[in-house]
Amino acid sequence: MRLSEHMVDSGDMLFRWRSYVPLVLLPLLLLPMWLAPHPPVSLWWKLLAAAVAIAGELLRFAASGLAPEGTSERSTTGPRAAMLNTSGIYSVVRHPLYIANTMTMVGLAMFPGRWALPVIVLLASVLYYERIAMREEAFLDTQFGDAFREFTNRVPAIVPRFSNHTPSTRAFSVMRALEREFNGILAIAASLYLLDLVEASSRSGTLQHVNAVWTWFLAAAAALFVLMVIRKQMRARPAQPAT
Repeated sequence: MRLSEHMVDSGDMLFRWRSYVPLVLLPLLLLPMWLAPHPPVSLWWKLLAAAVAIAGELLRFAASGLAPEGTSERSTTGPRAAMLNTSGIYSVVRHPLYIANTMTMVGLAMFPGRWALPVIVLLASVLYYERIAMREEAFLDTQFGDAFREFTNRVPAIVPRFSNHTPSTRAFSVMRALEREFNGILAIAASLYLLDLVEASSRSGTLQHVNAVWTWFLAAAAALFVLMVIRKQMRARPAQPAT
């Protein structure tokens, strides 16, 4: 098997598990904080780390709110696409969601204040998403042929080319973005809360209070999660026949 084929095959496996593999990140960040506590991390550094993580989610939010139907279908078996999205964010860079995910993971890795963690996470993310992107592009090349090849010649994969920007073909939908991203918002809020809890508690060996910033962020994210779940259940409920 050629190396390129092997990378596509490994990308296929990673694609199916892409929603779960990043969950391994949090225990890897918590363990060194608990086993090797060091002086308190500045709140300003934590806020910077949180800003990087949230910026990644905001990029996902923007991409989700502008994506036309049939261009970013979620699947656990393989990539799907009824049409090729080449406008908006996708006219600037081909893989904005993978860039966004990497930003979020690097931001979380910055939070403990250990310089090696974000470097390791960044390098691991590049290798991880490179293979997923190769699998996705192999599918899109088969699905859309010359149109996709012209797209790849014009739009870079990772480094944005802002001069390419083409306005999106549809208006931004906040509700569509929320429906797709409320899980991610809660995951980031919960991760920041746990990271601050472990960082504060590791030095005394007992549970300590979490900074109110992370407590309120988690509370707001949890409330949003509950509201979105209720909304989805109400929309899925069959209409009652008129009496």
